[in-house]
Amino acid sequence: PGERPRYGVCGSGWHGLHMKDFALISMAAYMTPTPRTDVPGLLQRLLPGTNATLARTGSGHRKWLELEVESCAAASHVAGGCRRVRVIAVSGTDPTKVQDILENIRMWTEPVMMEILSVTFPIVRAWHRDATEMVIGGIHRIIRWLALQDDRWQYEEILERVREIPSDEDVVLTGHSLGGGIALVVGALSGRHAVAIQPPGLYHAWAKHQEHHGASGPVRELHQSSVSLVVESDFVSNFDRHGGLVQTITCDRPQAGAALGCHALEGTICHLLRHCGDEDGHFASCTHDVPPREGRAEEGR
Repeated sequence: PGERPRYGVCGSGWHGLHMKDFALISMAAYMTPTPRTDVPGLLQRLLPGTNATLARTGSGHRKWLELEVESCAAASHVAGGCRRVRVIAVSGTDPTKVQDILENIRMWTEPVMMEILSVTFPIVRAWHRDATEMVIGGIHRIIRWLALQDDRWQYEEILERVREIPSDEDVVLTGHSLGGGIALVVGALSGRHAVAIQPPGLYHAWAKHQEHHGASGPVRELHQSSVSLVVESDFVSNFDRHGGLVQTITCDRPQAGAALGCHALEGTICHLLRHCGDEDGHFASCTHDVPPREGRAEEGR
């Protein structure tokens, strides 16, 4: 059982899965499926109360997994006794790849620039979102008019796949860090739910993706489709504001690993298990360590 205090998100579920399930799936998304990594076997260990199978993987630069998850234990109210959902899990930033770093810069250039601008002109902080949307959208309309727009985002393959799935099938997107941000974008553009783990915000940057994809209307698509788990002192979450349902949790070891200590997904998983427990009763404990300059390790039992 979890330690007190419990968070508001504890006990909540989306499509038969809990927050710690999405965090565990997001961790698996970093792996490349090979006979050696045995991702299907790993999924069975991470989600022992479900029948989780690997249905598809991405073919582009951005790694992502499509899982078919069937959960029967917590779905007695569902006709037929079981709940089925497709989970699209998107990998986060690989700091060794220049493409990933550049994608982060491309996706959050405008919110960061506006934050810098607000240092000189504090009035910028008081702008209504409609004002920032007009500025960001106008910039990208000019760029498109000048034929300088490069809108082939790394999430395009994922968006195309999600739009192929019949509307009567349950789909939820997830991911950690940049992967969580991509999940939020694709979820809002496709009208599907997204559960993002420690993502950058999307409140202002969303206007850019609306402009590129011809989506119109207010930011309600983001508010209605997204759930974000944010860790206190995690600098990545400070890029832009967050929309939708946001749960903030504390960081156990803010001093570990300097600035990245609170961004480690392993630490977030252990924190969730300690404070929410495991609703499915499969994991009794979780330990996580960040030895300085020696990598990091996680152990769950």
